[in-house]
Amino acid sequence: RFQLDLRALVYDGTNFFTYINTRTPSQLPQRGHNKQKRGDLRQVNLGLLVSTDFHIPLFHRVYAGNLHDSVEFRSITEDLAAHYRHLVQSCDHITLIFDKGNNSAEAFHTLTETPFHFVGSLVPTQHPDLLAVPRRRFRALTTPRLELEGVEVYRTEKTVFGQTRTVLITFNPNLLDGQLQGLTASLNKARRKLRDLQQQLRRWRQGRVKGKAPALESVRKQVQAICSGQFVKLILKAEVGAVRKGLELTYSTDQAALDRLCRVQLGKTILFTDNADWLDEDIVLAYRSQYHIENAFRQMKNPHFLGWSPMYHWTDSKIQVH
Repeated sequence: RFQLDLRALVYDGTNFFTYINTRTPSQLPQRGHNKQKRGDLRQVNLGLLVSTDFHIPLFHRVYAGNLHDSVEFRSITEDLAAHYRHLVQSCDHITLIFDKGNNSAEAFHTLTETPFHFVGSLVPTQHPDLLAVPRRRFRALTTPRLELEGVEVYRTEKTVFGQTRTVLITFNPNLLDGQLQGLTASLNKARRKLRDLQQQLRRWRQGRVKGKAPALESVRKQVQAICSGQFVKLILKAEVGAVRKGLELTYSTDQAALDRLCRVQLGKTILFTDNADWLDEDIVLAYRSQYHIENAFRQMKNPHFLGWSPMYHWTDSKIQVH
């Protein structure tokens, strides 16, 4: 009726925190990793499939807040297969697009038994051989699309989840700049906390602080928590040792590790697909169309647009309706 283009459909999951009491006997609201940093509250997960035309929702699943996306994606692929016969009336080649958070061997086993094609991404650290491909072997994309300006790619094949797939390693200078800004901010924050802890330990050694001195294991746990950020633990090297009058903290930046990270991993994304006949540009643009579902989630969480929260329901059936 609306002539929507169904050749590419984007799937992803998100969650919504609730204020449902801990003792309320509902199954859907559970504690888990909340994407809005509210891990102290029970949450409900939502899986959503949208078209790349105007991000129209075509399928959704509400599921328990403590289930990982990749676990739920296995059963969702079965439901999507049942929906395929309705979708195929308008389009005979449908490609699902999703990110690496939905990856699992079981999900891909189910997906290969459906008529859907797919474009996904891989966790870079799980494929060091692909990250090791030198930049001189990449080629620049030749396209008038401004969003692909400066993007370089390297195309190959690899067995992934038991099947030989087309793999595309992309390098994006804009992604590199953004990652470096985030990494610099994380490093500066960690250094400030380490410096404060270092000064605190110095005051303990000088006897300027009354009370019981901190234990070695306790301080080591603090240091581990400070350096737990992505890539930070690879670059910041901190050690806590016992000295004559207490504990001493020393830390330094591993410049060689930082240089290797910038050279090998930052700015890169590893895509894979079963659409072996697609051009490199088509694969990159398809994966980037995930912004449609990100926009949909952003609208759902905008209190001035939809007002999803707060939810005044606590039974599973009413949560589903809500």
